[in-house]
Amino acid sequence: MNFYLKLACKSCSINQFDNSLSVFDILESLGAPSVPFFLPQLNIIYLSTKESSEPQLMPVSIEIKNNKQSLGRVEATVDYKDQNRNRLIVNVPGLIVNEFGELTFILNYAQNKKQESFSVLINKVEGQPIALVGENISPKKIEAKKK
Repeated sequence: MNFYLKLACKSCSINQFDNSLSVFDILESLGAPSVPFFLPQLNIIYLSTKESSEPQLMPVSIEIKNNKQSLGRVEATVDYKDQNRNRLIVNVPGLIVNEFGELTFILNYAQNKKQESFSVLINKVEGQPIALVGENISPKKIEAKKK
């Protein structure tokens, strides 16, 4: 597999007439006045090609990390459908980011022998704390809810 594009965005869509992919609000970096904060939706996109000797179906896993802390893992299968190109789009319905630093997306494939990864920087910016899912919750209350 050769990955020629990998990115995270807030949303994307596939045109039903010509099958083209549109990507909206690419996450180059994130800014928040405080942590933790909630990302209500996130799409992870990998565009790849394969060699003719590689299988049509390839199991993969994508792990999301906030610095060294794992936030979750998604299992999927890349299906080339008798073509040499594929786009893998994973929708993450919500994610709590606990620390400033990096949000890293790690794709494992070839029986976990190969990896592709990319990161989005998470910076502290001035402003009001971000409420979680429309609630007015302070970070101390969030910590209490986790226990």
